[in-house]
Amino acid sequence: MTESDLDRLWTDLAASEAGKAHTALWTLAGAREQTVAFLRDRLTPAKIDAERIRRLILDLDSDSFAIREAATKALEQFGSEAEAQLREARAANRSGEMRKRIDALMTDMHVVRSPQVARQIRAIQVLEWIGSPQARRHLDSLAGGAPEARLTQEAKEALNRRNGSLR
Repeated sequence: MTESDLDRLWTDLAASEAGKAHTALWTLAGAREQTVAFLRDRLTPAKIDAERIRRLILDLDSDSFAIREAATKALEQFGSEAEAQLREARAANRSGEMRKRIDALMTDMHVVRSPQVARQIRAIQVLEWIGSPQARRHLDSLAGGAPEARLTQEAKEALNRRNGSLR
């Protein structure tokens, strides 16, 4: 498989069309070690930008509707990675507008909205299916990322499933 084939499949992992993403999953899983090497470069342990999340949460209370909307959309992309800070802000008795926006964000917190997050979850699934020692090592590396990150949690769950199936 060529580098351009791998790049196309990487793009397809983020596709909203399920069939396209599913085909990419299986094609990558079939390329085994070539895929593991490819994903090692594209899928790295998660880091949380806590300062950016904090600023976006403060923007939820901006006088500008456009800034509040932009902050809401950006926080949606963070998903569960922003959960702890959103809970703290909600508990701090912020304005009604901020509480309303935080409540809405927390309601759909675990819904995957970002194509990039969908791609990461699917790439974790590919590594799990491959199951080679190199794939497991990469999953171990990803599981060592920021604990609240979806990528980290997905990698840990994949390892747990793999370990459970080996018993």
